[in-house]
Amino acid sequence: MGVKRDAFCGGWRIVEMSEWDCDYLDEAEPALLTITRGGQGTLRFGYVQAEVDSWFVTRDGLPAVEFSWHGSSEGDEMCGRGWLTAASPAELRGRIFFHQGDESTLVARRANSGRRQAGLPNQRMRQRRAR
Repeated sequence: MGVKRDAFCGGWRIVEMSEWDCDYLDEAEPALLTITRGGQGTLRFGYVQAEVDSWFVTRDGLPAVEFSWHGSSEGDEMCGRGWLTAASPAELRGRIFFHQGDESTLVARRANSGRRQAGLPNQRMRQRRAR
């Protein structure tokens, strides 16, 4: 039986990292990880902007997503990898690694699609456009 992709797909607000304080996480834009059913996505926190390529696995007996990422931070090219397990239906926990560099724990919470701060479209804006 495979891992249920829906448990990981969508927008995830990055709320905590062990190596950077909360103010840095949202420095340029709200810190966010997105994952599609096809395994593609985006990662942003601080000044890091990256594309994500992920796969759905079982890690230590738990459903998990592992990913590689490639992007930049303040004009410098960067890449790395990471993994997350579902701590609950609304929270992911894991680690992120920079190639030949830093590593950090990561906590992300399911982004509410109606909240602008999560970097996703605001519900009222969608309703206005529909009129």
